[in-house]
Amino acid sequence: MEVDFLKNMTILVVEDSQADREIIVKVLGKYFGNIYQAENGQEAYKIFTDFKGIDLIVTDMTMPEMNGLELLEKVRQIDMNIPFIFITARSDSQSIIEAVNLNASSYILKPIDFTSLLQKIDFICEKKYYEKRLESKQKEIQYYLEAVDKVSCIYKMKENGDITYMNKTLMEISGYSTADVKELFFEDIIHPDINKKYIEDTWEDIKSDKVWKGTTKFISKENETFYLNNTIFKVNDDEEEFITIAFLTTQENLEKRDFHRKVLINIKEANKKEFELKRKVKELASQLANTQNSKAGEKRVIDELEDKVIASQRQIKHYEQQIEANSIKFTQLLNNKKEEVETYIELMKEKKKKVESISNEKKELQDDIELLRKQNKKLVADNEKKAKRIKDLMNIVLEYEEKIEA
Repeated sequence: MEVDFLKNMTILVVEDSQADREIIVKVLGKYFGNIYQAENGQEAYKIFTDFKGIDLIVTDMTMPEMNGLELLEKVRQIDMNIPFIFITARSDSQSIIEAVNLNASSYILKPIDFTSLLQKIDFICEKKYYEKRLESKQKEIQYYLEAVDKVSCIYKMKENGDITYMNKTLMEISGYSTADVKELFFEDIIHPDINKKYIEDTWEDIKSDKVWKGTTKFISKENETFYLNNTIFKVNDDEEEFITIAFLTTQENLEKRDFHRKVLINIKEANKKEFELKRKVKELASQLANTQNSKAGEKRVIDELEDKVIASQRQIKHYEQQIEANSIKFTQLLNNKKEEVETYIELMKEKKKKVESISNEKKELQDDIELLRKQNKKLVADNEKKAKRIKDLMNIVLEYEEKIEA
């Protein structure tokens, strides 16, 4: 990704621990230009609603006043797509599941592994980068299409010759209105001098998916003749629809329709819309100005426009495939993490059962020990009695022996 893209990203860091927050901001500050800080969810929500330009939120799960999950719920009422990365402890597994259900992007466990955090942020930024590139390319193609529409004559027709669309430039030249076009056929605009065999051969080419190029004579609603340098190709296989992009070829008609003036106006409008396209549009204007009286020059401009449109379409398709692949990757990652959380929960349940079982065994052992202690105490008392009795007997024996000896 371009460095300027990262520098223009705005990240909101939410952490109630000032020390942790400062470390996170310091690390992210090396890569991103705009970082806001908040010490709880309530303060973060105010920043989010006030500045309207937050691209990513990195937040702790457990915070005073408003925790991370509550912050996510309030933000999702406004924006369903802004990425969220949670920093959480292992004991927050239930909160993690709720966060995933609210379209949270990812989470990391404490203590923070900054390599993992940067990888997750990089994945999110990459997705945003390609979305922005795709949007830019779509605008670029739209500008090209608008440019082509304003400086050329365009019409669509079906296989039976029914005209389904005619742009404003061609309507001005031919004299037909929007209402007229609804009832218009190809036979109405092609000049009657054109050989029918020539028309049939042209239809055979474009029906077989070939791009047909050539100059053709047309007739206006007021029976005025004009010539167009045409490029015709199929655009819809299901309904057999064909499109023609053409340019006027006679100097008389160019001056009459003020073609050159429209080209310059169109270039000026394109420059205002996108500064980045300025150089390309100027090149196109220069080519049109240099080749407006040359059939070969106009054909080259059309070919270049077609190549640019095809190239842009390929780029868009490539970006769409990349975004789809990233989306699948992101979905798989979420599913994997969800499975990990569920596995962890089951493991905790089993451990809880084991702890309860051990606790019960401990209580039973304590009861047994207490019983043995009582039994031992009784045995000690019995032994003391027996020892006293033995002592008394020995005294009697000694007394008896003394009497005998006497």
